[in-house]
Amino acid sequence: MNLIVFLGKKNNCKHLGDDNILPHSHGIFSYYLIEGLDGKAADQENGIITIDGLRKYIENKMREEGKQRPIYSVESASQIENIKLAISQDTYTNKINDLIKTSDYLYTIKIGNTNLNDIQSLWEMAKKVAELIDMDSNNKEISRLRKNIDNALDQYNGPTENWLKDNTNFARPRINKLKGDMYDSFWQMTYLSFDDLIKLNQSNLNILIALFRHVANNVIFTENNERDLKRFLGQLG
Repeated sequence: MNLIVFLGKKNNCKHLGDDNILPHSHGIFSYYLIEGLDGKAADQENGIITIDGLRKYIENKMREEGKQRPIYSVESASQIENIKLAISQDTYTNKINDLIKTSDYLYTIKIGNTNLNDIQSLWEMAKKVAELIDMDSNNKEISRLRKNIDNALDQYNGPTENWLKDNTNFARPRINKLKGDMYDSFWQMTYLSFDDLIKLNQSNLNILIALFRHVANNVIFTENNERDLKRFLGQLG
């Protein structure tokens, strides 16, 4: 990264932890560089300071000063702008705690009066856990949260198998006729893990939500409720 630093002074710089040192001067670029690293360039949500966040902070401040902005030269494929430099500890810790707390709450949401987890909530929980992994891959809560998700998904194994068997004669040919081999593809959704759930796109997630809600409510399709089957097909679309 190449930097062009412009002249100018800021006379009121006081570094964190330097309580016994009077404010002193820095060049404008250095002043905002230090200020940004002290926490002002941190992401307001997670407290992480990246090269890109620091660059934007310095540029904005120097623009406010009426100075020309620094010029950066970075290879387009280097991903250097996403490198984490430091954290604003309070914001970072609060974000970590919020991810864990929200994940635990989402884990409590069930479908109706059943003991089966709501799949939309479980997917949102998986996203929170993935964010936690990205922020702090060594966090001790990750293993517990991942295991909770895997256990919740495992609870669907038996009920889903039974549901697929019970609906084979009437629902399977109709669903496969209208939606390709969709009914047969449901078997592949019987055994899922955290890693599978986190990779689902919105379309497949919608299919899984519709399927598992019918499984949880043990909806068996017959000629008497074929209208319900058509409604189910609409949910799969």
